[in-house]
Amino acid sequence: MTTAPSPCISDLDTAVADLTGRDHLYARLRILIPQQTTILESHIGSRTRYSAAPIPWNTPAAMLYLDIHAAAREHETNLTLLLWNRAKYRGPGDNLTAQAIERLPVLINAAITAGQGTRTIVTEAVHDLTTWPTLIRRLLDEARSNETPWTKAPGNLRCTTCGHTLYLAPGWQYDAEHADVICRTCRDTDGQHPRWTPSLWLGRLQAQTDTEDLDSRDPEHTITARDAVHIWGLSADQVYVWKHRGTIVTVGTDRDGHDLYRNGDLAALANATRRTGTESDIPVVPA
Repeated sequence: MTTAPSPCISDLDTAVADLTGRDHLYARLRILIPQQTTILESHIGSRTRYSAAPIPWNTPAAMLYLDIHAAAREHETNLTLLLWNRAKYRGPGDNLTAQAIERLPVLINAAITAGQGTRTIVTEAVHDLTTWPTLIRRLLDEARSNETPWTKAPGNLRCTTCGHTLYLAPGWQYDAEHADVICRTCRDTDGQHPRWTPSLWLGRLQAQTDTEDLDSRDPEHTITARDAVHIWGLSADQVYVWKHRGTIVTVGTDRDGHDLYRNGDLAALANATRRTGTESDIPVVPA
């Protein structure tokens, strides 16, 4: 009886084609790390100068490149040991890494056919192989619409030109000091997406926070029930109860259709509740 092929095999073949075939993603990832020879001076013997390994400045690309370099070999070894109880050492080199990647679908398919498809060794290899193209495309700014979206910049920061949401540059988790925010809609004169360094967008975020603090003290400023949670420590349910009792009235809705209330009215209710611990002496706001 022939075992039906696993539905993930086509995904694995596609991943390999993206990494080492038509899209050359693995080779393009390597290019993101500059070939910069580092000259060091020896402190032993004649103190002659010598060339050391390049120091990558693109930390996210370097870390992903090294992860793939090591993991491809590890998965190949683990799967080979699982199937035949022996494995051969595969040396360094991008061409050998590509060979290890290209062999993984064959080994995974053999493990699944042998009834080992649920083993951690197999599932981790499947996960890594199918995830690597997505991670590389993010660093190349070529993420597809069906792939995980970028991280939105904190504070709902928006582009000053088009008004669209700004996103943190891929790999910001690895290098927070270079976590630029990027507008993925606009293009500059060179055809690149405009970006702002942390020193610029953090200042903008602080200014935005200062404005929100001023708004929280303005009694005529309008806020939603959700805003009252953060500004006055009220629960949204409590605000809705006051609304239905007639204790407070709405003064309109925001662009998302949420009810708006006068900041001063909610402030008075919050202070009265804290002072008495009850709502008995809170006056009904006239409609």
